[in-house]
Amino acid sequence: MKLTVITDDRGELVGAMQGLARPPEATRGPQKTEDFRAGLMAGPGQTMHELEVPDEFGKIADPDQFGERLIRHVRKEGLLGVK
Repeated sequence: MKLTVITDDRGELVGAMQGLARPPEATRGPQKTEDFRAGLMAGPGQTMHELEVPDEFGKIADPDQFGERLIRHVRKEGLLGVK
């Protein structure tokens, strides 16, 4: 399962969503797109990560449990550079 995850500068979870939602192309000319996209965006001091996690994460209904398990997973895998 693919997730887009936002963390702060301490490696703490700020937000997560299923799927990948890259920012829209904002250039002018032939590459300009009018497609509407919604998703997460990293703010100052935050980082956006595109991660692959086990499909079981999609079955976790409790938000607190999801956040705890996600942070444990990414720290265990070294994906955020934070142990």
